[in-house]
Amino acid sequence: MATTTPAGVRGSHAKHGGGPDGAPMTHRQIMEALSGLLLGMFVAILSSTIVSNALPEIIGDLGGGQSAYTWVVTAALLSMTATTPLWGKLADLYSKKALVQIALVIYVLGSAAAGLSQNAGTLIACRVVQGVGVGGLSALAQIVMAAMISPRERGRYSGYLGATFAVATVGGPLLGGVITDTSWLGWRWCFYVGVPFAVIALIVLQKTLHLPVVKRDVKVDWGGAFFISAAVSLLLVWVTFAGDKYDWISWQTYAMVGGAIVLGLLFVLVEAKASEPIIPLRLFRNRTITLSSIASLFVGVAMFTGTVFFSQYFQLARDKSPTMSGVMTIPMIGGLFISSTVSGQVITKTGKWKAWLVSGGVLVTAGLGLLGTIRYDTDYWKIAIFMAVMGLGIGMMMQNLVLSTQNQVAPRTSARPARPSPSSGPSAVRSVSPRSARSWPTGSPTTSRTA
Repeated sequence: MATTTPAGVRGSHAKHGGGPDGAPMTHRQIMEALSGLLLGMFVAILSSTIVSNALPEIIGDLGGGQSAYTWVVTAALLSMTATTPLWGKLADLYSKKALVQIALVIYVLGSAAAGLSQNAGTLIACRVVQGVGVGGLSALAQIVMAAMISPRERGRYSGYLGATFAVATVGGPLLGGVITDTSWLGWRWCFYVGVPFAVIALIVLQKTLHLPVVKRDVKVDWGGAFFISAAVSLLLVWVTFAGDKYDWISWQTYAMVGGAIVLGLLFVLVEAKASEPIIPLRLFRNRTITLSSIASLFVGVAMFTGTVFFSQYFQLARDKSPTMSGVMTIPMIGGLFISSTVSGQVITKTGKWKAWLVSGGVLVTAGLGLLGTIRYDTDYWKIAIFMAVMGLGIGMMMQNLVLSTQNQVAPRTSARPARPSPSSGPSAVRSVSPRSARSWPTGSPTTSRTA
């Protein structure tokens, strides 16, 4: 298993990306192009987490019930997970720049409509639209970077993308809490706040992102897209309602999990026979890709669990306001930001990434183990250290797993998902977390806040 990036590939991106004339892009050109891409990525991911601290007030204002509370979170994640492979495939057929802009437009329309919602059903439908746009931006950001930047240089810029993703993911609840607690704004601005930044990102991308349109004669694997979307959706629906509408061990569980397994097997069968599969199964013969796929699933679970659970824990178990709940997660944000940026810079200089992934895995495991010991009355300084340890580990692994995977495949394959969508596992966790957090067994005499 290769543990370093080949040194003699500088400028190789000119063959499959770079400037419009085929010449390698300079650092300044790359940063200008990335500015719009990172801004769009930031507001899109922010929309997935910003509602965490505002959900109790949102659902109360719209008159929704327990199921609406869960589905406001799950709907966006479901559409994001289901559409991510399709966006990657479309990048083989059409202009990557145009697709990024389309994803941003979809996000803006969904966000604006969500902010205008007058009932829970409309809000959930708008969140589905938002998720489609977020799925596109999540997939296309990696693809555009691979088209612009050589493998050796990619670690440097992947660190920026990882830091952006991390700050948006963990900082969303903080911003959502501030907006909710600000009387002259209100929860609707949780959806409006990203719209102007998305519009700015559209304008910046139009001016700075110039990629050659390289079309290949490919077919969209609609069968594979249907089966993978159906399998993931069924699992998310099961996880959403298990323990609420029915027991975890029940005939509904057997039916849904069994159905998801059957759909998954059908997906593998279709992909094995498809001439242009959405997820080429041959990629998983490479041990690096297989291990990176598994690791990315667990890293995503750890990150999204922290995002949703901590916001609920601090509000319900420690009786903090939405704003303070977000502030108290800053140690995790700081750890993610620092380790993601630093590791990317060092990998670019040395070409070695394995040590970062292994160290990050150790830190994530240690952080999760330590956080598993917290109670409602645990000293905050201890929780802050535990969050920082986990954040450092996630930052070392998140984007570097993508980097290690992309460097194992040919440029023509990098537009397709080379690993499972990192949102599939976290989606399940986030659909459960709001429900499980509200049943936190604190025993605290001061815990009076209800969802």
